[in-house]
Amino acid sequence: MVSVLADAGCTLINAAGPPSLPSNIYNFRQRLDGVLAVDSFLRSQFLKGFSDYISSTSNLRRVLLPCDRDGFGSVRRESLVQLLLLVKSIQQDLLDMLLEKLPEYFDMDPLDGGCGLSSSLPLDEDIARLILNQFRWLDFLVDSEAFAEKLLQILSISPHHLKKEIIGSLAEMLGDHNNKSLVSSLEQMLQEDSSIIVPVLDSFSNLNLDDLLQDQMLCLELLKVLKSLEEPRDHKVIDIWLLALVFMSCESLQKSVENLFKKKILEGCIQDHMLENCIHGIKDLAKDYLPTFLSLSAYLLACKEQRAQEFGIHMYTCLFEEFSDAYSRQEVLGALLTHVGSGICYEVTAALDAMVNLASKKSQEMISLSSHITGGIAQPSPCILDYLEGFSIESLHKVYEVFIRLAVSAQSSSQPYGFSIANELLMILRKQAN
Repeated sequence: MVSVLADAGCTLINAAGPPSLPSNIYNFRQRLDGVLAVDSFLRSQFLKGFSDYISSTSNLRRVLLPCDRDGFGSVRRESLVQLLLLVKSIQQDLLDMLLEKLPEYFDMDPLDGGCGLSSSLPLDEDIARLILNQFRWLDFLVDSEAFAEKLLQILSISPHHLKKEIIGSLAEMLGDHNNKSLVSSLEQMLQEDSSIIVPVLDSFSNLNLDDLLQDQMLCLELLKVLKSLEEPRDHKVIDIWLLALVFMSCESLQKSVENLFKKKILEGCIQDHMLENCIHGIKDLAKDYLPTFLSLSAYLLACKEQRAQEFGIHMYTCLFEEFSDAYSRQEVLGALLTHVGSGICYEVTAALDAMVNLASKKSQEMISLSSHITGGIAQPSPCILDYLEGFSIESLHKVYEVFIRLAVSAQSSSQPYGFSIANELLMILRKQAN
């Protein structure tokens, strides 16, 4: 190894400090590549010799520090390792070798106490950071996927200060390569360690992500910020809008939105009045979010937790009250009927509670949509009457209450639907009596 470097113009053994490099580093790299690329035995011997040489910390530090060049006096430029990493035939082997050396120097700082939160060492004494510096701004990567995979493996086990350093330098180390795998790995790390959110955001801003990945990362960070808020006083109406926005924008995060939404409700951070302020009075904007709000309502109503169900009922009620057009109200009733037909006892009960609530508060508005509840020729889809046989006594009582409230309201206002609803109620009673 020493002789190969010497033939190319590098003096490895230099008592004055780092190796001495030739003035023409391009020729130096070309000569090394020409020799090592054609002779696999010589290449393996060179790599073995280099590995043995850097097994000494002092030797490793020497080849990581910037070197003097012949004819340039005290001007300091690249390190020997940086130049060797630009020799195509040995680049990947050297990258692997250096990455595997990193864990040996995780706990090098005597003042850190092993916690890994920071480093008090200057750069020229911090071997781990010196190794990382070698990977910045390489002219090319022979196998970017292999390097990225190895780098991410090391990243996952690195102490906190090095983890932040690596994440902050990803764009400089990898350029535009492997952004999708990077995003996936960083997303997983954020799930495990929210303290790295700032360097991750900085890294995303530097990586050349496509629009879809940028949206995904923005959504992820919004969730992280909302998750970090723990006190009810820290939450605002806009938090509901942000959750709805993430739900709409990123399908892969919808489950996370649902879980976080429920968690905030159960903890009392998101309350009924916040939902009312979110939806009421801005229906033109909120209408674009109707499918999202219906999906979140459906999720809550299907939960076992009573508070989640109560909030789901409140959501359905608010949506029905705010959106006065027939289509939106049909969508709300259709969603409730889906719950009624689920066959899950607590979900059926919650859905019927919501319908009783609507029949109490908005009976006049529901009368014109009664065919979506009672069925009929104009409404071929399943209605509440299709599920009666599987209902408990308690559920049947709720169905009776819905029909009675609608029938009384229709007859008191002389609406033609009143007789139809009353007839449906009589039919239900006859069926149950038989």
